Amino acid sequence: MVAVNARYVVERANKSGGVRRYWVRRGYDAVRLPDACWVEAAERLNNEADVGTRTRRKVRIKRGRDFGTVGYWCDLYENTTEVSVGVARPFNSLAFNTRKNYLRQLHLIRSVLGPVPIEGVTRRVLVEYLETISTTPLRRVSRNVWLNLFSLAIARGAVKHNPVTGLVIAGSKKRTELWMPDDIALWMEFCRHDPGGARWRVMFMLLLYTGQRIGDVLAMTWADFDGSYIKVTQEKTGAKVDVYCHHALKTELEGYRASQRILGATILTRYDGRPLSYNRVRNKTTEILEVIGRRYLQLRDLRRTAATTLAEAGCTTPQIAAITGHSIEKCQRILDTYVVRTKATSRAAIVKLERFDKARTKMDS
Repeated sequence: MVAVNARYVVERANKSGGVRRYWVRRGYDAVRLPDACWVEAAERLNNEADVGTRTRRKVRIKRGRDFGTVGYWCDLYENTTEVSVGVARPFNSLAFNTRKNYLRQLHLIRSVLGPVPIEGVTRRVLVEYLETISTTPLRRVSRNVWLNLFSLAIARGAVKHNPVTGLVIAGSKKRTELWMPDDIALWMEFCRHDPGGARWRVMFMLLLYTGQRIGDVLAMTWADFDGSYIKVTQEKTGAKVDVYCHHALKTELEGYRASQRILGATILTRYDGRPLSYNRVRNKTTEILEVIGRRYLQLRDLRRTAATTLAEAGCTTPQIAAITGHSIEKCQRILDTYVVRTKATSRAAIVKLERFDKARTKMDS
C-alpha cells in the first residue's frame, strides 16, 4: 500500500496498471473509495469519524487462552450497545470524547493487567493499579471503566462481587473561576493581532454567548445557524436546544462567514475547510492564555461565566435551562455549580433589601 496526500487514504496497484484507493483509519472498517470523486468521499468519511457519527469497528474477542481475562472483558465492553445487558454505560452509547478517554484507559488496562483473570483483580490490586495513575481526573475515568468491566462480568456470572463499588477517588478542587470583562478584553485584543485571530474570536464568542461545551461548539455547522437561532444537540447528554443568537454573536458569525475563502460544513474549521480539532483548540488556547497572562483560566469556565451572567441579568431557571440544555429540575440543582456568588449578585441583593427597608419605613410612618 502507498499513502497519498489525503487523510487515511492509501493506494494499491492493480495488475492492469491502474490503482484502487481505500480509506483506512484505525478503529474503523476499511472502505473502498470510488474512482471518481474519491477525495470528497474520503473527507465525508473523515468528517463522520471526527464528530463521532461513524460506527467504530467491532473488536474481535479472543476466546482462546485469554478467555475470561481482563483483556477479554475489555474487548467485550468495547462492543456493548444500548441493548447490552448488565452494563450501566454501554461503550457505544457514550459521547465521542468520553469514548476516546475510555479507549485510552482500556488500552492501559490491557497492557498492565490484560492476561490476569478477572476474578484475580481484588480490591487491593485495583487500588494499587489506580495509584499508578498520576492525575485525579484520569484515575476517575479509569475507575469508571473498571466499574463497567465488573458490572459486565457479574451479569455474565464470571464474578460475584464488584470491588469497585464504594471506591472513592479524591476529588479535585471545585472550579469557581470566571472570565471577567478585563480577561475577555485581553483575549479579543490578542485575536486582533493574530493572523488566524478571527477563528479564535468566533470560537470564544460562541462559548460565551451560547453557554455550550467546547465539543458542542466545534460540532456546530452553518446549517445549524438560521440567522436567529443556533440548533445544538449536546454530545454529552443528547439534549436538543435552540439558542437564540445574541446580536453581537450574530454580527460576528455573519462577518466571519462572508470572509471565509473556503467555507466548510462546520462553523469552526482549519484553513482548508476541514473541521477544527480539539487538540488544535487546546494548543492554541494554551498559547493565548500564556501570552495574555491568564494561565489559571480555562475555556470550560466560559460555560460557568455564561450561566452566571444570565443569572445576574435576572434570567429565571427555565430560561437558563433553555440555553444550557439541562432539565428545569436539574438546572435548579446545579445552579450552585455554575452560578458563582459575585459582587454584582451581592450588590443587587443589598439594593433590593434597601428598597424594601425604605418601603417598610414609609408604611410604618
